[in-house]
Amino acid sequence: KVADNASKGYLAGQETGPFRCNLGTSGSIVSTARDMAKYLKMIMGNGLGERGRVLMPVTVETMLTNQSTAPPLDFGAKIGFLWQLTDPELGYAGSLCWHNGGTMTMTSHMTVLRDHKLAVVVLSNTSEAGGVVATIARQTLKRALAEKTGLTPPAPYVPPYSPPATWPQERLDAMTGIYVKSDTTGGYLSIASVAGGLAWSDAGKTVNVIPRENGWLSAADSQAMQYEFTAVSGRNVMLGHSGNRTRVLAERYSPVAIPAAWSGRSGFWDACDLDPADALRYMPGAGVPTIEISVADGLLLFRILPAGSGGTFVIQPVDDSRGYLRGLGRNMGSATQIFTMDGKEELRLLGIRYRKR
Repeated sequence: KVADNASKGYLAGQETGPFRCNLGTSGSIVSTARDMAKYLKMIMGNGLGERGRVLMPVTVETMLTNQSTAPPLDFGAKIGFLWQLTDPELGYAGSLCWHNGGTMTMTSHMTVLRDHKLAVVVLSNTSEAGGVVATIARQTLKRALAEKTGLTPPAPYVPPYSPPATWPQERLDAMTGIYVKSDTTGGYLSIASVAGGLAWSDAGKTVNVIPRENGWLSAADSQAMQYEFTAVSGRNVMLGHSGNRTRVLAERYSPVAIPAAWSGRSGFWDACDLDPADALRYMPGAGVPTIEISVADGLLLFRILPAGSGGTFVIQPVDDSRGYLRGLGRNMGSATQIFTMDGKEELRLLGIRYRKR
């Protein structure tokens, strides 16, 4: 049986599991490095596997063709059917596709350099390897590409230096406000204007930035990360420019009135329908996932506990029983709903039901 031969998983250095993931569209591949290598060979072979055709060539080509419908907010990123099609670090290698994966303990990364028939898959059985597997995969491909073709990575892009600038205070004041972060762990920034710049607190650290002549802002002693406050596709966003990469860091949010019904639900709500083998039960210190509902800074907040399984999310209420997660990150825009079950209020979020303690 698969379970008898599965690798042990490690979470925070402790053997954990086995468990299953409560994810409807992912977390379902259990495989080995050898078999995943065969899968990647099939992709490079336009659907032809070791024992015959698995996919038609037109299917593979469609799967690896950009399907993105919101390019202004993608900033050059492209995605096919499930596959990511851009990687700035490997862009010099031509056409490529990649994907990663992870559970509470397992992490993986695979990439195919389509123009050069090179591919790699890296698997790990520890929660601490999230960034490591991608680094190993990229470095492996860089060396393989250099050996096969002589192609080497270009020198890292260094943005031109932009001198400090002085902006009118009104221009700085116009950028202040609440910004909902695009991180998968949620959170928000309260950005304020200070003498000659902007300031905010993030993860317990104070960030101070000053204007630059290029129209962006950065720390006084570094331009490694530069911030831009602008409108994209009708959304007021905070962009981050690092090297030659641009990404959405946060979206501005104007708090709305919070109905008394929602503020009256402040407190802890525990999951009440979680599968006994669900991965979330294995988080350090976890019994079942819990949502702490609170109101702060004029915002309705859901803090999902334990911290490793979620984060703090800004909820925009629609009425007394419905709301949705604000922001532009993964899972953002998801709905939450209050309903009655067996005479008691329950909350539904991301496929899990919660009941107040």
